[in-house]
Order: sequence, then C-alpha cells, then structure tokens
Amino acid sequence: AVVSTQSTGKPGCGLIVPPGAWVRVHYTMFVKDCDEPMDSTRFKDRPYDFILNDGLVLPALALSVATMKKNEVARFLASHHYCYGEMGVPPRIPKRARLLIEVELLRFIDENEVSKYESMAPEDRRDIPTSGILKLVSILREKRNEENKKKKK
Repeated sequence: AVVSTQSTGKPGCGLIVPPGAWVRVHYTMFVKDCDEPMDSTRFKDRPYDFILNDGLVLPALALSVATMKKNEVARFLASHHYCYGEMGVPPRIPKRARLLIEVELLRFIDENEVSKYESMAPEDRRDIPTSGILKLVSILREKRNEENKKKKK
C-alpha cells in the first residue's frame, strides 16, 4: 500500500473529510525506524491548516487526512513515492525514506457546500430545505470564526 494505517489512537466522529475541505491538523512525522521526529506541529505549538487535495502539501499527509473523521488520531506509514521521493532531503531524510505520520484531525470546513450554494440561482436557493440552510450557516459561522482568530494573531 502507498499509505497504510498503522494504528488508530482515537476514533473520530461524523463524516470523512470531503475533497476540497479546509482542514486543521496536528501532525508528527518520523523517518521510519527513527525515534526522533523530523517535523511536528506540536513542537511549534501551532496546528497546520490546508485545503485538502490542493496539491500544496506532502501527498502522504493529504492521503492520510482524506481517510479521517473529525477528532480522529491515527498513524500512517507512507511510501517514499508520496513523501520525499528517491533522493530524500539529506541529511535529515535519507534516500527512499518511508515516513511514519501521526495525525490528529482537529476540524474541517466543507468549502464545497459554500461554493455550491453561491453558484445556485436565487430561485434554486428557495428549494433548499431548512436543514440544508442550517448546515450552510454553521459552516459559514465556523469559517468566519477561523478567519477572525487569524486576524487577532
């Protein structure tokens, strides 16, 4: 397997993260069989935010998160093809290094739901059930809260 689940530290709840969602994670990455982490958001005390499947993060991290639910903690073993490739990043990451990645999915916001709503014609918006509107409002509120937190920092 390209990225395989090693163990689950804590089960998540709700739905699996949809493609295109904004995600916030804590992660710790180890070169396989090394005790010292090569990177960790926990050392920096700052979670990492990204858009799932935007191609801007390590593919192994994106593939791992794409299988997770909110609040889940899981460990993944990733092939070098989805990490730092044949060459690695010497001296820290050797050639063809596999990574052990521990990820905690703190939260996600489904940007697709907002985009779908914004692209609808006004007459189509009237047909959305109340539960759909409430879900959209919740997504937008969470998104605004995250933006306000970033502005305060």
